Amino acid sequence: IKSLLITFFSLVFVNTALADENGVSFWLPGQYASGAALPPSPGFGLTVLAYQYRAKSNTTTNGVNQATSVTAQDLLLQPTYSFEQKILGATPSIGVTIGPGNAFTSVSAMYGGSSVYQGNQTTYGMSDIYPVAQLYWSDRDQNHFMGYVMGGIPKGTYNSNNLANIGIGHGAIDAGGAYTYTNRETFWEASATAGVTNNFKNNVTNYKSGVDSHLDWAVSKGLSRELSVGVAGYVYYQLSADTGSGNTVGANKSRLLGIGPEVGYLFTRGNGQIPMTYLNVRAYKEYWAQNRVQGNAVFAVLTLRWGQNNIHTFTPAKTVQ
Repeated sequence: IKSLLITFFSLVFVNTALADENGVSFWLPGQYASGAALPPSPGFGLTVLAYQYRAKSNTTTNGVNQATSVTAQDLLLQPTYSFEQKILGATPSIGVTIGPGNAFTSVSAMYGGSSVYQGNQTTYGMSDIYPVAQLYWSDRDQNHFMGYVMGGIPKGTYNSNNLANIGIGHGAIDAGGAYTYTNRETFWEASATAGVTNNFKNNVTNYKSGVDSHLDWAVSKGLSRELSVGVAGYVYYQLSADTGSGNTVGANKSRLLGIGPEVGYLFTRGNGQIPMTYLNVRAYKEYWAQNRVQGNAVFAVLTLRWGQNNIHTFTPAKTVQ
């Protein structure tokens, strides 16, 4: 009987115990923070995102208790281009995100007080490809809005038999928007980015993750034109359960909340306009997890822009044309 349980667990349970297939969502919670809706100037830009994540979970399904430990590191690059020609009064921007990463997953399972499975794996490879299109509206003073559509092309490192993957094995499309409030006299800023993800079926496993919703937010205060400090957070909530013939554990849904400190610094060169470089570092501690690992995430995001008249959260109004 024990050998049959080991076979069942290794082939079925490991890959389906967490909601959003394998507990991995298309949307990376926390990827947006301060300044999410600030419009870029026309021209090229580059965002470099370094990400580290460590988390654990304990779930029980069909009498089997599964302990999962996850570590992941990614370096994502997003080149962008913003157009001078307006669309519906908004500044349009397009970009694509891709980059290398590595992931480590360790899984152990107990049934009736006995160990029925233990395994771990480290995987190195490339992420999926994430194209994005954005529209930015701004009164160039306090109120800034952004709408976006983001896709997921499953070309990253993925194997359905792996414990650890870089790609998620299926396509997705996510749409939403952001709002940023700035006060250029008091240097206060607040941003919120919300969206909904529709996941497509993983054709290898016949598993379809449910519809997901997410909210990234941040509030910060400029101590000077260059330096800001604040707090950032995210809420992730699965709206509909996972489905598909490959889903063997029922109507799983996931949720997660994260919160932590944020620090931003603005670098300038020459006349302070070309290029503009902004570094944002933030860390999150997670809570409220259900059918998902829970841990700690750290982001270091460097934004480079080549263009005239960039708007920034803490730029005094007299310098904005």
